[in-house]
Amino acid sequence: MKRIVRILPVVLVVVGTARGEHYRFRHYGPDEGLNTAISRLLQDRAGFLWVGSGDGLFRYDGARFQRFGTEDGLPSSSIRSLLEAADGTLWVLTGRGLARRRHNSFETVDIGVGLEAADFDAMEVAADGTLYVGYDRGLLMGPPAKGGTAPRFSPVPGVSRDRVSGLYAEKGGAVWFSSGLRLCRLEHGRVRVFDKNDGVPPERWGAMLRDRRGDFWIRGPQHMAILEAGAAQFVDRGKGLPQSSNTILTVAEDQQGIVMVSTDQGLARWIDGRWELIGTAQGLESDTVTTVMQDREGSIWIGLWGAGLARWPGNREWTNWTTRDGLSNDIVWAVRRDPSGALWTGTDHGLVRLQSALGPRTWLKKDGLGGDKVKALAVSPDGAL
Repeated sequence: MKRIVRILPVVLVVVGTARGEHYRFRHYGPDEGLNTAISRLLQDRAGFLWVGSGDGLFRYDGARFQRFGTEDGLPSSSIRSLLEAADGTLWVLTGRGLARRRHNSFETVDIGVGLEAADFDAMEVAADGTLYVGYDRGLLMGPPAKGGTAPRFSPVPGVSRDRVSGLYAEKGGAVWFSSGLRLCRLEHGRVRVFDKNDGVPPERWGAMLRDRRGDFWIRGPQHMAILEAGAAQFVDRGKGLPQSSNTILTVAEDQQGIVMVSTDQGLARWIDGRWELIGTAQGLESDTVTTVMQDREGSIWIGLWGAGLARWPGNREWTNWTTRDGLSNDIVWAVRRDPSGALWTGTDHGLVRLQSALGPRTWLKKDGLGGDKVKALAVSPDGAL
């Protein structure tokens, strides 16, 4: 005699990316005193979160956002880049020049070019303390100065006067940068240009990352490529990755080694050889992601263009589906996954298939079931339900 086991009603919880999946985000915007057009994020060594926006720089102490603008010494309220040097100096690049934080205030740093006519994009600091600044007429470098004095900037020899929109400094001293639609590397005073023969199409490569495995990622508005550790050529990683039409581009890595990329359709994460998206369908207030970072406590902060800032406590959380996500009833008796990957649920009001590409679908008695309440499911080896 077979033993019959009754499955009690449960809340359906599944880890994965699918239509209807929701995560728990905390959103910050005008109600918290924050501008909604977020451009850059940085956590300093003291633990403060710095948020760059289209209208000022904000410091978050865990309770409130404090704004800094031109009245506080910044050359412009449009924040393009943020970084903290090894000596603890906070550098802020705005659309109209460079500033550093000293003695709890900001001071504009003379960068040696006509600020009114220039448009600045990128900034990076090398291991030796040299500060690099990219703008619409090339690349500037400022060797480290002593005694708290500001560095004296000069153009980098051998670099064309095209817009430099992305910068990345290697620990060994090499500096990658995007010059016009070319990817370049400065090493030992010489500039190498990478092109299609190296697997690099013409693009404004605005974001770069060397991950913990040693792979080097580059991101442009339309393309994504990777130079794997030890490889001689870049390979395409843009399949399935939406474009990013915003001038702000970001590539980051979380504590689990997952690469995260800003896109026009949400936050893209490279997981198991493919891109998974987190956007409004998963709980964000906008799909247009501009920047992302993970703080030392493990929270992932996501900058949204026009919708402020989102804090995600992490991806190792339960997610759930209810009637608002397409379930026909919140009482779930049975759950099975078929060979195609679709998730089937038996509920108090029908059989529901959850499949991200097709959306939820419900079958009821009128569709051929013996009744509307489905209390058990099984999948045969040939895939029949």
